Amino acid sequence: MNTTIRNTALASILFAAASGAAFAAETADLSVKGVIRPAACNVTFAGGAIVDFGTIVASTLSATAPTILPSKETSFTISCDAATKVGWNTVDGRAGTANTAAGQAIFNNSTAWFGVGSVSGKNIGTYTIDMRGTSQTQTADGTNVDRINSHDSGATWANNASLATTNDAARVMSWAPTGTLIPGSYKNITQPLKITLGIGRTSELPALTQEIPIDGVATLMVKYL
Repeated sequence: MNTTIRNTALASILFAAASGAAFAAETADLSVKGVIRPAACNVTFAGGAIVDFGTIVASTLSATAPTILPSKETSFTISCDAATKVGWNTVDGRAGTANTAAGQAIFNNSTAWFGVGSVSGKNIGTYTIDMRGTSQTQTADGTNVDRINSHDSGATWANNASLATTNDAARVMSWAPTGTLIPGSYKNITQPLKITLGIGRTSELPALTQEIPIDGVATLMVKYL
């Protein structure tokens, strides 16, 4: 009798454990995620996304004034698989390293200054990304278009966007049919850029007995409008 009771109790315990395990596995969550966009767009830079100012000889730099180097040109193209309203803005990958004197010598508005890194805590230089004064004109689907810009994430627009700004999420630049202020829908847009680099006064730089890198990085971000 005692053996029968013990076996029955053991069987009840095993059944309860099995039932609990089965119940725990009866439900599971499946997450379904994605992003709906008007179209897929890619951005590419001409020349391998590098603007190379080459070797800058230390003896050509000034101790009393920033040295502004001759500007160089590049361009970027946004290609979409369908006509899409897009804009762009920029983020400085070397934020906080713009040389103030060099920036003021190029364009007296710090929102347009991109840094090129620092050495021994000293900021080496500044560059700007300018859409004005280029040898080519911006085009969209093979037609000349106007540059427009917004300071409020696209709520309102003004014409003649000029310089890219650093780390300003609300500033968006786009393109519109000539004479209008409404962003157009395009498949292929090409925007020429002029890059101007300034080097700080040598009195502000690390010892020029060492090699000093120019190491600027700017990230261009496509915005769907």
